[in-house]
Amino acid sequence: MKLSKNEPGTITGRGNTEQMAKEAREYSESIVETVREPLVVLDADLRIISANKSFYRNFKVSPKETLGRLIYDLGNRQWNIPALRKLLEKILPNNTSFENYEVEHVFPHIGRRIMLLNARRIPPPPAKSRIMLLAIEDITERERLKKELLLEEEEKFKSVFDNAADGILLADTKSKKFIMGNNAICHMLGYSREEIKTLGVMDIHPKKDIPYVIDQFGRQLKGEFQLSQDLPLKRKDGSVFYADVNATTIDINKKTYLMGFFHDTTERRKAENKLKKSKEVLQTKADELENFIRLTVGRELKMVELKKAIKDMEND
Repeated sequence: MKLSKNEPGTITGRGNTEQMAKEAREYSESIVETVREPLVVLDADLRIISANKSFYRNFKVSPKETLGRLIYDLGNRQWNIPALRKLLEKILPNNTSFENYEVEHVFPHIGRRIMLLNARRIPPPPAKSRIMLLAIEDITERERLKKELLLEEEEKFKSVFDNAADGILLADTKSKKFIMGNNAICHMLGYSREEIKTLGVMDIHPKKDIPYVIDQFGRQLKGEFQLSQDLPLKRKDGSVFYADVNATTIDINKKTYLMGFFHDTTERRKAENKLKKSKEVLQTKADELENFIRLTVGRELKMVELKKAIKDMEND
């Protein structure tokens, strides 16, 4: 059988295959270079086939010390990260890709970094021969700014929280334990801020009222209503006062809490009681006056009738 010059078994055929592989590699490398984020191409053994300039620049490594090496051995094994091993060896082999996997690591030359990893197998499973594209987005600065903004917001929240005229308590929705309380609620209840953190809903109400209070807590948590009026509260010294409690849910660090605003109604209740007593006194006076008028009018009518009777007798 005579081979054609361009068939794979011939020198020319092998040359064409090598040329095609070289062109394909150069084409893939040109695509890799266009990606803004650091990107590496790994073979099936997790050795680095290619990496873009962004990868070299961001992680302070050179092509000479990178290409052909296991990704875990790169540099001084700075990429030997447990989370990355788990992704590449356990998750990716059974999946086509993974996205936005957050990894935090301290690198020798560039310090602590927070990265989002995105990877894809080419071709996808179940093909055995494959390469992996691993894109690395450094979100360290973004996370730093986010934390600064959160801290700034937290400081604003604390300022409003601490200086509010009404008492405020933040309660865990499951355990009903208090996470924090402001200065006003500490003054109302007679506890320090540290003591507040050791208490729960059941500790600040008279024992006989706890079933009602728990019912109100649950219904406020469900959003059935916000305002619970004149709830009895028990101070540290055992004395009782009343407050309107306006409650709403709030999410902090992906966890939901019930935040209650306590408005002491003692003065209002005193005023209402005083007004009630005043009304009772006025009603009593009014009743007495009515009786007096009735008696007076009755006497006057009797006098008129008596005078009339006397006059009639005189005429006779």
